[in-house]
Amino acid sequence: MSTRSTKERAHWTTEDENALLLFLIDHKSEGDSGGFKKTTWNAAAIEVNKNLSKGAMKTADACKAKFRAVCLFFCSF
Repeated sequence: MSTRSTKERAHWTTEDENALLLFLIDHKSEGDSGGFKKTTWNAAAIEVNKNLSKGAMKTADACKAKFRAVCLFFCSF
């Protein structure tokens, strides 16, 4: 018997990804060559979660990871 708890995962829809990217574009002046600060990622999570339709709430870390994944995908072309 497993004692490991199952944690609900964030589910990213196209609308969620668009909301994240639009938020970061609107707040790009808050970033620097090292990326965005934790406060910007926290605010991005709040924005993306406004229209949550499926899965767990997105965290600042989930938003940062999704942004990196999207960037890697588009940079591979």
